[in-house]
This record gives sequence, structure tokens and C-alpha cells, in this order.
Amino acid sequence: MSSLFSRLIEAFHQPGVFWIYWIILACLATQIFILLRLLGVPRSDRQSYCAKVSNISEWAINVPPTFGVLGTIIAMAQAIGMKSTISSPQDFLEPFMLYFWAAVSTTILGGIVYGINLGLNAAMSLWVSSKTECQ
Repeated sequence: MSSLFSRLIEAFHQPGVFWIYWIILACLATQIFILLRLLGVPRSDRQSYCAKVSNISEWAINVPPTFGVLGTIIAMAQAIGMKSTISSPQDFLEPFMLYFWAAVSTTILGGIVYGINLGLNAAMSLWVSSKTECQ
């Protein structure tokens, strides 16, 4: 288990995909900010607030899986590009596994953040619609 964890930590430090983790986490932070901001909006303005931020919220939902797949493509391209500089297959296996874990972790993180953001958006929409109907 510790070797899996150490491989994932090493994967987060890959220079080709490091920026993807930040974009994915920024999308999560954006969705959380939208939800927290909604809590401070007066009840009469909640519908208009949701209309204003709906495009940003949709962006925060759909970008993480897209960048997760992009991270997979970049990591695999780096692994294949590195093959030309290494002569023996044994020397290639360890760096390839590192790129493989980078590819897997970007995809998994993108999927997890997608699920969280989609759930937050659904909860926000449900909360706004139920609160405005009670008026």
C-alpha cells in the first residue's frame, strides 16, 4: 500500500501534468465558492444569482474530466517519447510506471472532482428551487 501511495505522490510531481492538478482543484474551489456565496445571497435574489453563475458552474463541472483525459494523453506521450532515449526495456519500465501513475491520477482526480461538482450544483439548484417555492 505504501508503494502505491509513494507512486501517486511521485506522479503528482510530474512537470508535464502538474499544472493539470491545479486547474482541476481550481474548478473544485470555484464550485465551492459559488455554493458558499449563494448562502449569503438574500432569498429574493437567489434565482437571479443562480442564473448569473450558471455558466461558471457548468464550466467548473465539465473542465475537470476534460483535463483529466488531457493529463492522461500528455503523460502517455511523455512516456512514449522517453522510450527513444532508453535502450533496454528494463530501464524503460520504472520511468514508464511513473508516467502511467501520472496518467491514472489525473483521470481519477478529474472524475472525482466532476462528481463532487455535479453533486454540489444539483444540491444548489434543489435548494434554490425549494426555498423560492416556499415564499
